[in-house]
Amino acid sequence: MGDIATLSGDRAGELGGLILIEDPAAHPTDIDGWCRIEVDLVRNTIEARLGPAAGLVAVQGSACDIRILGRARRSAETTEAEPAEPRVHTADTLVELQTVRGAIAREISRILQTPPEALRLTFGTTDAETLDTPTTGRVIQIDPVGSSARMPIRVSLYEPNRLVLRESLRVGVLVRSRVAVVSRAVTKRAIIGPEDFRTETRWVSPTDSFASPEIALGAAAMRSLSPGEAIESRLVEPPVVIEKGDPAMVRVILDGIVLRRAAYAREPGRAGETIEFSPQHDPKTRFRATVIGKGEAQVWTFQSPPEPGTPVASGVATE
Repeated sequence: MGDIATLSGDRAGELGGLILIEDPAAHPTDIDGWCRIEVDLVRNTIEARLGPAAGLVAVQGSACDIRILGRARRSAETTEAEPAEPRVHTADTLVELQTVRGAIAREISRILQTPPEALRLTFGTTDAETLDTPTTGRVIQIDPVGSSARMPIRVSLYEPNRLVLRESLRVGVLVRSRVAVVSRAVTKRAIIGPEDFRTETRWVSPTDSFASPEIALGAAAMRSLSPGEAIESRLVEPPVVIEKGDPAMVRVILDGIVLRRAAYAREPGRAGETIEFSPQHDPKTRFRATVIGKGEAQVWTFQSPPEPGTPVASGVATE
């Protein structure tokens, strides 16, 4: 387990030695030797070792793709003395190629909305003939049929009145991302400050969702975070900027006029949330406004978005 997971805690060494696949030679794989270790297998292995104490172990993630050496399909040209390795490229070296390989690189970059230089693609050596097929003067159709670190893709290549090829293959996809990594322990509900994390550039699966430094800074931790842990987006949330009972200035924006109303919040709120307020002079009255910052909220009443340059605050009234 220690080869595929980052472990921490008092029993990390014990868990790191657990065997997840007893017989690699018999374990089912695809034609290139790849298989997936699901989180249920990890949990079951931990439970078999620790028994009831397994309930104290927190497991993050859902699956891990690994390649079992010696299980990949070999081409006729590959010999035991010269084993072929998967070809790894950043997509910027491929997007200009007028081949199936170049078309796949362009399409993955488009789908993930990621610059080619921030994509790392791994192609199976057994797919080389298909990948190097020229596309000039032909029409190519690329259909991703899933999203994972090993993206399944169906490729069709056409000429007038002829299907040149139709193949299914997998492409390893990693995205270069700036990730916030915990530098010191953060307790649950604590606000994450600049001293609590460092920024690292990592190659991650497109299905991973890690918090960028901009998202992590000032966010509230939804559970305790340990040093060295990459902060997942689901583990943080925007902080509460208005607590129940806090005074707030609510701006009611009418067409061309801004009215300021002093109020009290009737519930806590984060930036972007719409919550209830009461005017300071009339606590029985309630109205809803959207929190825009610490001690601030607004009610937007434009019937349609204002034209550029519209004087939104041409008149001001204060209660």
